[in-house]
Amino acid sequence: MIEWIRFKSRKNRVFHLVNQNKVLKVFPEASLAEKEWRVLRQALERGVPVPKPLRLRKEQLWMEYIAGANLCDYLNACLDEKLIPTLSGWFVAFHRHAGQRHGDANLRNFILAGEKIYGVDFEETAPGDSILDLVQFACSVLDTEPMFTAAKYRFCQQFLCAYEEQMGTEIERLQFWQQVADLLRRKIAFRPEQALVLKEEAIKIMNGKIV
Repeated sequence: MIEWIRFKSRKNRVFHLVNQNKVLKVFPEASLAEKEWRVLRQALERGVPVPKPLRLRKEQLWMEYIAGANLCDYLNACLDEKLIPTLSGWFVAFHRHAGQRHGDANLRNFILAGEKIYGVDFEETAPGDSILDLVQFACSVLDTEPMFTAAKYRFCQQFLCAYEEQMGTEIERLQFWQQVADLLRRKIAFRPEQALVLKEEAIKIMNGKIV
């Protein structure tokens, strides 16, 4: 008998097959499963920490189960700045070796397992401006509880510096934070109960009062 636990997912049906130590992800259509299969295989072949894809059958994708802490829960309980080099290193490896952007780089799509960070959920991965991943990630750090603390802004700044150093590039700060503010404003439509704080924080960022 298969023992399973269903994970929360807005877009797909995702199950932890406990006694098999696998994850089964069921997509709305086969093409999305095929896309994630390709991204996982490519990333794994190039040394980017992701779950190992095991089997693909139409809209169903089986992959390795990564036992660890969801990064959203972990960082919001313990904003551990020691993780920054590992975290920025994941983005550098994915952008450099996969040649694409994650597309949905929020905290919940990363798992901390031991000293490694794994990325998951790649159905929105596509070629494009990799800086948008960093914008999404920074927003996710800032707009999850506890929201918009000084420590979280400092974490994001240190993350950007680490990414620049590892990637050998320079990120234009004003443009970056403008993009963060724009994304926060767009989130108001999906989070009306937090509309006031999201709007106020976006205005502060645009006025340069935070960063």
